Amino acid sequence: MSDARELDVLQAAWHQNGEPVPAGLQKLVGRQTLFLRLGAAAEILVSVTFLGGSFWLAVTQREPEFVALAAGIWIVTLAAAIYSFQNRTGTWRPAALDTRAFLELSLRRCRASLRAVTFGLYLLLVEVVLLAGWHAWYWAGHPPAPGMAVWLTASCLPAVFLIALLLFRSRKRRELTRLEALHRELN
Repeated sequence: MSDARELDVLQAAWHQNGEPVPAGLQKLVGRQTLFLRLGAAAEILVSVTFLGGSFWLAVTQREPEFVALAAGIWIVTLAAAIYSFQNRTGTWRPAALDTRAFLELSLRRCRASLRAVTFGLYLLLVEVVLLAGWHAWYWAGHPPAPGMAVWLTASCLPAVFLIALLLFRSRKRRELTRLEALHRELN
């Protein structure tokens, strides 16, 4: 179901009389909750992989460059995990079982997503600076450095993440605008 369709379900929900939370709205919020849980599980898996992999790299390579890289990865990964956990506070379940509470939950989730995107943009910048600095340090002492084609290819990954974050932010801003309009209509 598209975001616009889901928001139409929300709008129709409080125009209905009868049950406190229409079945369509419960299904929508239940689906959002499932994605929230899957996202949290994926973040935990990625964090554990980064922490374990960087620790393994630092232990097996035993060069100062790899120890510094592991420390940087640990700082960035832990900062991201802590932020993600705090940002999700209050987004797991509605305060009550009525249409207004489910709408307010959707608003909190949308705002949390937008905050996460902003944090993600800053985090991407920190990661690019960290890795660029590390590569400059590492390759200065371990020639020959990779060629320009390798560096250009490596720069594509942050560009893809940047584009994905910007597209996601645009979609979430549109969703927030609609949710806020529906919230004003309800009040």
